[in-house]
Amino acid sequence: MKVNELAKELELPTSVVLEQCLRLGIDATWAGSELSATELVVLRAELANEEQAAVADKAPAAEVAAEPPVEPSPDAGDGPVEPELESVGAGVVTGAAAASSGAVPPTAVGSLPDMTDELMDAAKHGAADPMDRRFAGSVNANRPPSVATDRGKGGLPNGGKRRYDAALRPGIIAVVLAIAFVVGANSLDEPALIVLLWIGALVGVIIGLISGNKARYRITTHPEQRRGLPLAIVLMVVSVLGIIGLGAAAFSVVRSPTADDAPLGLGTYNSITQTRWGYLRVTNIADTSWERPAKDAGTCWALTSSKDEARRAERVEFGGAQVDCDSPHAFQVLATHSVNNDADAAYPGAASLKKTALIRCQPEIDKLKRPPAGMRVVVEYPTSDGWNDGDHDVSCVAFVSRDVPLDD
Repeated sequence: MKVNELAKELELPTSVVLEQCLRLGIDATWAGSELSATELVVLRAELANEEQAAVADKAPAAEVAAEPPVEPSPDAGDGPVEPELESVGAGVVTGAAAASSGAVPPTAVGSLPDMTDELMDAAKHGAADPMDRRFAGSVNANRPPSVATDRGKGGLPNGGKRRYDAALRPGIIAVVLAIAFVVGANSLDEPALIVLLWIGALVGVIIGLISGNKARYRITTHPEQRRGLPLAIVLMVVSVLGIIGLGAAAFSVVRSPTADDAPLGLGTYNSITQTRWGYLRVTNIADTSWERPAKDAGTCWALTSSKDEARRAERVEFGGAQVDCDSPHAFQVLATHSVNNDADAAYPGAASLKKTALIRCQPEIDKLKRPPAGMRVVVEYPTSDGWNDGDHDVSCVAFVSRDVPLDD
């Protein structure tokens, strides 16, 4: 129900309903504002009590005005008539004395000094309604508690307790998952998976930031209904720090010259070093028409000694053009391995690369059932320039002096 509809139902001006909404802390600022069921109950009770209080305040005056004049008693004869006594509170005043002396009527505040002192004392101590303490049995005593009283007690107008804002739960879950993604990424050696986990962590901290800010706004706007402001602030701070950390990690991968120059000391983490190597490798492949640096395992190549036909200048390789393995060929790639996934690792040298390649390729060499006579294994490896560009691959190539296929 809207404010104007409630005003029409109670036959009151819309401004009166809006004033009560402001006093009770209800978020309704214009005639078309929607009111919840709880707010309707509180407003109806408050407006009904206000109307009853107004009627009760006017009733004594009407009764006094309608009171007929005192008639002499028929049994009194012609003698003087004694005025009747009117009792007010604990004092007794004669009607004649009140009329002749011009004394203050007993219903005036000035005639009750103890009541005046109590009202002044209540106002001095900030009482919401000083009359409520004096007239505990009056209509005002039945009024619903004010918003200020509810905020002080930490409760709702209907006596319920404040609850943690609903936006806190998804925000906390998202941030916890983001932290788990970052920790898990640091234990992986596959750059693509690391990047995927980083993207998931970024989504999590963004959700945490949005949820924390939403909870902060609703808690500060309705503190009488919601709580958890410290949690919302902590959630926002952690989310902002997570965004900064992921941004620094991305900078370390694509912009930092070396891992040692990475901000916040991130260059020591495994996920950073692995991702830096993956980024260099992808850019290296992109610069060569998406051709992988090393030859693929299982491919065959013709024999040639022309240096002009070298496939890549940044690698030491053998053979000429690639041919079908069912046709005569001189070289066949047995296996290709990555030696080191650290983009900032120093070039180990040709001898070290050859030794590492033969150790890594030994299982593939052992799989050859009947290697042809005169077969030997050579190693193809990157130069120092290729190594610095992300080419850390070595290939074991079977060389056959006669152009016959290998039996593997």
